[in-house]
Amino acid sequence: MLALPELLRLVRVLHRLWSRASAAPDAGRMWSDLESVLDEAKRMQRRIRLAARHNLQHTEADLRAELGRRLRDVTAQVAELGDATVPPDPPPDRRHWLGELRQLEAEFGAVTIRWRDRVLRVATEPVVLEGVDLGPFAIEFGWGGRGLRAFDVVALEPNPASGREDTVHPHVEGKRLCAGEAAEPIRTALDEGRLADAFLLVQSVLVNYNPHSAYVPLAEWAGFRCTHCGARGRPGSAGSCDACDADLCGDCSDACAHCSDTRCPGCLESCDRCEDRCCSACLSTVAGQRVCPDCRTTCPSCGTRTVRDDPDDDRCPACIRAATEESHEPEPEEAACVPTV
Repeated sequence: MLALPELLRLVRVLHRLWSRASAAPDAGRMWSDLESVLDEAKRMQRRIRLAARHNLQHTEADLRAELGRRLRDVTAQVAELGDATVPPDPPPDRRHWLGELRQLEAEFGAVTIRWRDRVLRVATEPVVLEGVDLGPFAIEFGWGGRGLRAFDVVALEPNPASGREDTVHPHVEGKRLCAGEAAEPIRTALDEGRLADAFLLVQSVLVNYNPHSAYVPLAEWAGFRCTHCGARGRPGSAGSCDACDADLCGDCSDACAHCSDTRCPGCLESCDRCEDRCCSACLSTVAGQRVCPDCRTTCPSCGTRTVRDDPDDDRCPACIRAATEESHEPEPEEAACVPTV
C-alpha cells in the first residue's frame, strides 16, 4: 500500500492533469482560425472564376479540389466551435482520485510510482493463454509534458514468440498494446477520470486472446520462422535442411533428386546435363560440367570419367570417335593374281 504522503502527492498530480485536460477551449482563437479559413476559401473562389474565364481547365480543376478540402476543414472547425460552446464537465476532485488509487491497490495489490519517469505501475498475475505461459506483466500509465501518455505493457518474465523477441504477448509488440475493441472504452475511461477501470480494461486485453488481431498466433508461439521465405510455422510442420540446418516451411522444403536428403533451395544445384536439382555431395565436376550420378560414367574402354551422352553407351567421346573411324576404314584390297611363267 502506498504511504500516505506519496499517495497524496499523486492525488495532486492527477487532479492537476485532468483539470488541464478538461479546461474550456480558447473560443476566441477558434473563431479567428475559422475566419482565416473562410477568407482563404473566398480568395480561392475568385481564382476559380478567373481560371474559368481564361479557359484554364487544369488549373480550375486543381483549385476546385483544393477548395473542397478547405470547405471540409471549415465543417470540422464549425463542429469544434459548436462543442466549445458547451460548458465542460468539472474535472474529478481530489477525493475522486484518492478513491481511484485505493481501488487500484485493491484490484492489483502493490502500486508503484516512478517519479523520475512519471509512471504509475501495477503488475498482473501470470498470464496463461491456451496453455502458453506468458508470465506476469506490468501495466504502466505515464504522464508528463503537456498531458497524458498511453499505457505501456512490460513483460516481467518474458516468453516471447519464437523468432520474435519483441512480441511478448499475442497483443503486445515491444511495449505497445494492440487493444482492439477495448481501445475506445479505455480512452473513454481516461477521459472520465476512471483510472482504475482503464487499468482493468488493459488487463482484460492481456488475459483474453483474439486470434484475429494477434501479432503472432498462439498456435505458432513455439514454432519457427522459415529461413528461406520468412513464413512462420508450427513445430513439426516441415523440417530443416540437412546441409545448413535452416528451418524450412513446407513450401520451401525440397530434396535432392538423387539421394532424397532434405535441402533448402540454396543448398541445391542444377545438373548441367539433365537439370535435376541435386545436393553438392551428389554432383561432380566432369569435363568442366557439374553433373549428377545419372549423367556421368566411366568409359569401359579407356577408364576415363566422362559425361554420358547416350544412355545406352558408357564410352567416352574419344573412344566413340575412334570406334566410328575404325568402322569406316576401307578394307585392304587383295593382291592381283599374277600367273607364273
